Amino acid sequence: MLRQCGFSDQQITQYLLNQPRVFMQKLERFKNIVARADVFGVRRDSQLFIGAVQGLGCMNKASIEAKFELYKSYGWYELDIISAFRKFPSILEFS
Repeated sequence: MLRQCGFSDQQITQYLLNQPRVFMQKLERFKNIVARADVFGVRRDSQLFIGAVQGLGCMNKASIEAKFELYKSYGWYELDIISAFRKFPSILEFS
């Protein structure tokens, strides 16, 4: 499953040791979450990538959109939110 999403053996080992719960979902859902992380611009070779996958995996599209609207109500631009997410993927989980 992870190889189909483009992960190296080293990444798979690291992720399974650190965040095993992230991978306990159906392949199609996992692929969709990985694709969303790609859209946000989080690099797959970054150590933050698995955090992005974990965060996006616990939210549906409507939740993410609502959180974007919340940040926008405080004067943030969409690019600001995406930039913050790339640096601290948990920002959407904790808002």
